Amino acid sequence: MSKASTIEDKMTELRALVAWFESDEFQLETASAKFTEASKLAKEIEEDLAKLKNTVNVLKQSFDS
Repeated sequence: MSKASTIEDKMTELRALVAWFESDEFQLETASAKFTEASKLAKEIEEDLAKLKNTVNVLKQSFDS
């Protein structure tokens, strides 16, 4: 799991990882671990967004009733 707690924090962390791949600091030896970390973070973000979407849908339905 990520150290970040909010979706925005996780997005910031993911952007930093993507930037690392595009930077001069890129090292092939570390790329696999960074890619794995980015993949896990992206999955967490996707799950968080799905939960948020569900919450919004439930709230919307309660107002539509």
